[in-house]
Amino acid sequence: MNKHWFTCRVSYRKLDETGHEVKAVSSYLVDAYTYTEAEARIIHLMNSEINGTFEVVNITKNNFAEVIDSDESELWFKVKVALISFDENTGKEKQSNQHFLMCADDVQDAFLKTEEYMKGSVSGFVIPAINYTKIEEVFRETPDEREEMKLRERGFIPMSESSLNVNVATGELAGEVADDSEE
Repeated sequence: MNKHWFTCRVSYRKLDETGHEVKAVSSYLVDAYTYTEAEARIIHLMNSEINGTFEVVNITKNNFAEVIDSDESELWFKVKVALISFDENTGKEKQSNQHFLMCADDVQDAFLKTEEYMKGSVSGFVIPAINYTKIEEVFRETPDEREEMKLRERGFIPMSESSLNVNVATGELAGEVADDSEE
């Protein structure tokens, strides 16, 4: 089973510049195997990102061949790359399209970064389209997150989230356990 990229739209309330509470909708990209896993991941991630309540209002599977991040940029662009090959049987040129999600400063930067990324490509290519997206952040799953999700699916929770008084460093119960029996 292959991982896919999912765009998750999350609705929540936040404070605007004047201090008034307003409704906001943000888009995030997560990698997951299924829609269910994508929803579980975005809920888990948003619990630590958003104060208050939120709702996952939409999840869409994307067909990105590559997601290319950059530390210098914060905007995300969907880049359509048409790979050009020659069909020897028919004697005609063929195009097959791929979509990349490129982190860049603007359309020109996305174009230049895509050209640089494709520089070692065996086949020729053209870039017929670059579109700005409203994706605010991309969350790639780390091995630690994968392991935590597996444990949560089995009913385990981190000690830091437990209602018991547990010393997180040692894993031992801290203090005395309350005894409800009367003597």
